[in-house]
Amino acid sequence: MIWAIIKKRWIIKKKKKDIDKEKKEEDLFFSNVQKKKADENIDWWKFTTKKYFIAEDGKKKRIKKKRKYKPDDIRKKIKARFHKIIKNIINENLKKAGSEQLFDFFPQSFIGNITRKVNYESFGLTYKEMLSTDYLNQIGKSENLNIKVDRTKFLKNKEVLKYLENNPEICKRSGFDIIQDMKYKDLLKIYFTSSQFENSIEQLKAENESLDYIQEYTYRARTYIKFYNNYENEKKIEINLKEE
Repeated sequence: MIWAIIKKRWIIKKKKKDIDKEKKEEDLFFSNVQKKKADENIDWWKFTTKKYFIAEDGKKKRIKKKRKYKPDDIRKKIKARFHKIIKNIINENLKKAGSEQLFDFFPQSFIGNITRKVNYESFGLTYKEMLSTDYLNQIGKSENLNIKVDRTKFLKNKEVLKYLENNPEICKRSGFDIIQDMKYKDLLKIYFTSSQFENSIEQLKAENESLDYIQEYTYRARTYIKFYNNYENEKKIEINLKEE
């Protein structure tokens, strides 16, 4: 379970043997998925090349993929599913601990934002800091955003944080005392090597998504953290170019 992994990796210090173990877990996860797909006679990890058609003028043209295949749309879906799963796990543990308050979803102003700057800067925040961040003011408003709903979610989550501060035993019994101090990037790393993530892939199959889409989704998930981490490197290059 993802919750057990969170506790384990938070308590144990990140020594070399732990990093090696983490790598083995990741390799084992993908190895198991490969084996499962091989049993189904599906060449799972061989990503398909671009598909083409011959136009009336005789020229070879690439078939345009649907909007849902676009990397940004897939990353938005990955992000939304992660936050839904982690919220449900936290709330389930709060219920078991006797909590009278449960967390709401993150505001849509954050969940729907897949810009490199916002997500990279959030990587360094703890989960508690993220819940305490007013993304509506930080990111800004968009035409399709329900400001009232976003504000309600933000205030609700701040209320739950205050409740847990005033009820430390519930916070401790639920394990939220651990997760609240973990950084966003570390939580994502754990998720991408968890059974919950593997289940999300199976869910795509149950939703009758095509193999091409599932392959694309899996690739974007495996490179999700790297994609946003590259923002810092690109900014450094941009600054260096301006100084030359």
